[in-house]
Amino acid sequence: MAFVIPDFKNSDLVTFYIRKEFSDYPRIISHYVDRHDPYALLYYINEYMDTKVSIRRPDTPAVLIMSKPPTDYTPLY
Repeated sequence: MAFVIPDFKNSDLVTFYIRKEFSDYPRIISHYVDRHDPYALLYYINEYMDTKVSIRRPDTPAVLIMSKPPTDYTPLY
């Protein structure tokens, strides 16, 4: 197991509130996002803010209308 310590001078703490309308498990999650990583924020937005429970939100799109990070991308933190 490896632990990665963020570079706090070049990272931002981003917090996501996952509502019960979007997930079966509402919660608050925080991640450090490197300012020089163009895909990290997109990755977390797609991970947490995309509608996972479509039956609860029938009038919204099933997926986010935005660009997605590469399929093999994994954020550093």
